[in-house]
Amino acid sequence: MLPEPRNPDAAAAARLARSVLARSGPSAPALASVGLLDESLPDVVRVEVLRECGSGAGCAFGLSVADDDLGRAAVLCGAGEAAAVTGMAYARERVVFGRPLATMAVQRYAFASVAGGLEAALALVRRVAASGAGGGSLDAAAVLPVALDAAWAAVEAALQVHGGYGYTDEYPVSRMWREVAAARAALGGV
Repeated sequence: MLPEPRNPDAAAAARLARSVLARSGPSAPALASVGLLDESLPDVVRVEVLRECGSGAGCAFGLSVADDDLGRAAVLCGAGEAAAVTGMAYARERVVFGRPLATMAVQRYAFASVAGGLEAALALVRRVAASGAGGGSLDAAAVLPVALDAAWAAVEAALQVHGGYGYTDEYPVSRMWREVAAARAALGGV
């Protein structure tokens, strides 16, 4: 859904994180064993790994391995992306009044808005990561609320498209919503 990073090292790290998470599930030792949690990684690489953690393993796991605001923002971008993908997949398969939910204007608008917010948040995260320490006019603390808002909008849209089913444990969106809600409460979101 979101574009790959332009930095080839960051893109390679994101692909590696994706494959490690697919093989071993959420496991800090598995990520550490291939060097993906190394503190010496450049920020542009580290944020892509953490975005994959948020997307592939879940927000709770990603936040448990992120140790700063920039990392947390990257995790939230990944969690929002996963929620948006889950919501859109459900909207494509759920048929109401003889047509898929995804063909209805209200759902298209909701997910277009979510995608724009997530893309903007990720662009800010990548910009701060690329600028290094200090962050110029933006710093990691300023990016965290933007990423939190984007992730919250994504899980809310995914939950809404699922309707009452979204609250049941049968669908992954209920876990995604709980994890982002817990992050929102812990990180001071309104």
